[in-house]
Amino acid sequence: MSERFAGHAPGAPGHEEGPRSTGAHAVAAPDPERQGPMLQAPQKRQELEMNPAERQLFERAMNLVQNRTGMTEDDAKKVATDVVLTARHTPGLSEKPEYMDVRNGHVMMAEKVGKEPIFNGYVNIEQSQQQSPAQQQDRVATENRQREQQQAEAQRTQREPEQRNAAQVFEDNAAWRLSAHRTL
Repeated sequence: MSERFAGHAPGAPGHEEGPRSTGAHAVAAPDPERQGPMLQAPQKRQELEMNPAERQLFERAMNLVQNRTGMTEDDAKKVATDVVLTARHTPGLSEKPEYMDVRNGHVMMAEKVGKEPIFNGYVNIEQSQQQSPAQQQDRVATENRQREQQQAEAQRTQREPEQRNAAQVFEDNAAWRLSAHRTL
C-alpha cells in the first residue's frame, strides 16, 4: 500500500515510479519463450505402472523367458511387459496366472479350471523381442494413459451416486412441498 501526500503527484520530483507504471506502450516485452514446460508435451513414462501382483508376474515371466530361451535381459523385459499387458486384457486371466510356460516360440498363460490348465493368453516371443524401444514406449504410455482414465472414471462413478442421492432428496422435498401446498 503506497501513501500519497498532497504535492506528490506522479512524475513530481521526489516521487519515483517503477518501470511498469509508465504504461504498456513504454515497456517492450521479451520474445515469448517457446521451450517452457507448459508448451512442451508431457514426458512419456518409460515404465509400465504395475500393482504388486503384476510386478510378480513380470518377474516370473522375465525369469522364465531368460531361462528357457537364453535371451538378454532387455529382450526378456520386452517379453515380460507384453505378458503383463496380455494378462490385463485377456478375459478369464487374472493378474497372476497360475500356469506359465514357454513353448513353440510363445509364452503361454493359463488359469486352472478343475484339474486342467486352460490356456487363455499367448505372447509371441519373436514379435516382442523385435519391438523397437520407441514402439514399446508408445505401448507403455498408451497403457498408462488408459489406466489413469479408468481410475478417474472409477472415482467419478463413486462420487456420482452421492450426487444423485442429493438430487433425489431435493426432488423429493420439492414434490413433498407441492403436495403439502395442494392439500391446504
